[in-house]
Amino acid sequence: MGLDISHYKATFQKEFPEYLPYVGETVGESLIETRETFANYNVPFDHFENYIQIVNCPEILQTAIIVKDAKNLARVENHFRNSDYKIFTDSKQLEKELAIYEAEKNLDVLNRHISSGELSDWKIVSYYKNIQKEGIFFKDVGYQRKRMNVAFWERFCRSDTYCFALEEDFNFAFSCIEKRDDETLEDSQEVIANFKQNFIDNFELGASFMVVSY
Repeated sequence: MGLDISHYKATFQKEFPEYLPYVGETVGESLIETRETFANYNVPFDHFENYIQIVNCPEILQTAIIVKDAKNLARVENHFRNSDYKIFTDSKQLEKELAIYEAEKNLDVLNRHISSGELSDWKIVSYYKNIQKEGIFFKDVGYQRKRMNVAFWERFCRSDTYCFALEEDFNFAFSCIEKRDDETLEDSQEVIANFKQNFIDNFELGASFMVVSY
């Protein structure tokens, strides 16, 4: 079973990044928390009071897929075979085909967001409307995979709480990094340096929190 540790920080950024932010789900590169979705934290919502604002929460109503290379069309269609997503192939006719599709489905009145899809064979087209709510916009600023000892699991993986926002949480996690038997001292020091730089030195009280998932 793997262990992923991410460092998120509150921000006043309102423009959506490459991917639409998730509302109430600590996954991906960014997310939005609202008072309604705020849960699983070891601090109250007002812990982040300096960053609470009225935010646009995207509600996705329709999704389409753009295959970046026609040779991968069959494989992508198979990947999404259990969905009702409309699938397009990237070509000179793409904008025209999207316009026809949007008119047919009455999607042209919605916002449209297209991910860059750099790490996959497709792009995701999201048609959404914005709902304004009191919330906080967070961005991902650090990541660590595995490398933690038993003490870490005992403290952070024993309850439904998996978002930790106190400086003592970050410092305790840092103390739990262990050296694997199959790695060199140099590799171990690199892991420690990464955590120190991206979690400890970059910690900001009232903005930072650490997500533990496994």
